[in-house]
Amino acid sequence: MTIRFFEEDRVKLSVKKMSIVMIIVNIVFWLGIFLYYSFVKYPMVEDYIILKIFLLFEPMIFMGMLFGYIKKNKWIYVCSVIFLAFNSILSITDQVGLLDVISLVLSVIVFILLIMQWSSFMVDRKQ
Repeated sequence: MTIRFFEEDRVKLSVKKMSIVMIIVNIVFWLGIFLYYSFVKYPMVEDYIILKIFLLFEPMIFMGMLFGYIKKNKWIYVCSVIFLAFNSILSITDQVGLLDVISLVLSVIVFILLIMQWSSFMVDRKQ
């Protein structure tokens, strides 16, 4: 019986570590996309300023998600799950290119990892 207890703890720990790693991968991915569009593809074009702002917000949202996840903040967790669901849906609603597919895969992976931990975030803890 104690062996099973330790195995469950190991699985929970590995899912938590994998969630953190995948959120960081998303941050790096979106920062890379922001830098590419800001300094390579459209370096001096003001027409794409809105695109660049949205591309900067994406890694900032993932940074907030990481902070809330590490602090086990229930409300940030719920907002993260909703954001990832919408982000995944929006990735397939327009013309799907390579970056959309990568974004979709990364978002779905983090979404699944967070959903796997739903019960650990939704329990009421005395603080």
